[in-house]
Amino acid sequence: MKTIRIEWRRLVRGGETCERCHATGETLSRLVTEMNRECEPKGCRFVLEETGLEADSLPESNSVLIDGIRLEQALPGARVASSDCESCCELIGERVECRTVELGGFSYEALPEQLMRDAICRVAGCC
Repeated sequence: MKTIRIEWRRLVRGGETCERCHATGETLSRLVTEMNRECEPKGCRFVLEETGLEADSLPESNSVLIDGIRLEQALPGARVASSDCESCCELIGERVECRTVELGGFSYEALPEQLMRDAICRVAGCC
């Protein structure tokens, strides 16, 4: 069985994370469960690991790595950008911008299921 490691990195402050990261995390957790059900019969298993980050690593927050490959590297045309994040501002106590992913003319603050699924399938090669 081939095991694919999926790492989700997000800001954690006082046990809390921002709204964007929270939404990405919930979606990713559901997705990994679904993909394990779909792909285990094909010989592929996914393991989700969560990495909490400090404020000084904010540019890495809300990122997903699939076997060490960043989600945006796995998706042709995707790029990293940033935008204001009120939730992180509240957690950190100062004005900050947080990581977004842009693809196909859209900017994603919380990563949607289809974007993550596409990246995981490209890297895993089992879909």
